[in-house]
Amino acid sequence: MASFVKQCYNDILRLSTADLNAYCRQFSIETALPKTVKVNAVCHCLGVSTAGDSPNVTLTALPRTSESLTKSQLLELQSLSPKILYTLTDWSCDISEIPNIDDSDVKRFLLQSADRHFVC
Repeated sequence: MASFVKQCYNDILRLSTADLNAYCRQFSIETALPKTVKVNAVCHCLGVSTAGDSPNVTLTALPRTSESLTKSQLLELQSLSPKILYTLTDWSCDISEIPNIDDSDVKRFLLQSADRHFVC
């Protein structure tokens, strides 16, 4: 097993099976798991990011509620309670009524960009 100096995800990904399994045994990770799972688990144990170390990642700050809502909207929001929300006619507890969301939309929302690729 090579000595570990601050490495990135790709360095751990390129480890030989024997070295990766040695790290797994060191951290009590099951060696029979798929390689991707072992790589992610070892990265977690070593404190290595699996999302990349790109300094170009900037998150857009979301506006505060008080800045984005009008005074009447703020008053309406403050008046809402779980009891009132429950009485709304279009409120439903049926999970089948939740619309399907495409994975790319989730990625775009979380990363605020669908075209970024992280490389270490």
